[in-house]
Amino acid sequence: MKFICEKGQFLELDILDYEYPDIVINKDDKNWFKDSNWLMIHFNVNLLKLQWNINAPVLNIYDIKYMIDWFKDISKNKIIERKAIDFIDPGLSLKLLNNFNSTVKIMKFKLEYPIHPANIYANSFRIPFKKYYFLKLKATNERLRKYAEELENELKKYPDRG
Repeated sequence: MKFICEKGQFLELDILDYEYPDIVINKDDKNWFKDSNWLMIHFNVNLLKLQWNINAPVLNIYDIKYMIDWFKDISKNKIIERKAIDFIDPGLSLKLLNNFNSTVKIMKFKLEYPIHPANIYANSFRIPFKKYYFLKLKATNERLRKYAEELENELKKYPDRG
């Protein structure tokens, strides 16, 4: 799915598969579930003059479900307890920048390692190193509902294995 951001920038996020698609589920081992629901995500990012693609296991199914619920809640102008969401892996986070009841929501994606161009251009001097990169997204409530629906459709292919 593609988040269209300001100035022609975008963040595309597609679930490729589980990080460990062939994991053997052993319910007797209390630790097996820790890795069973991590997802390999393909990111295609266009940020000003930079564009990069990377695959990284930075979200699990619970993170995606949380993002879906967050989009749905703010699309209903519901007061939520957290204006910013982050996940177990710090590579991606989101923050609502304006009021819950605004007709157009303004959000900021924060990208850091491993969803970072320095991960791609590690030995290159073509880009200045920054710890974080940001994309600003403006979306109507209807658009947020569509984002939630698109994420739900992606996630249906990857049931909870834990």
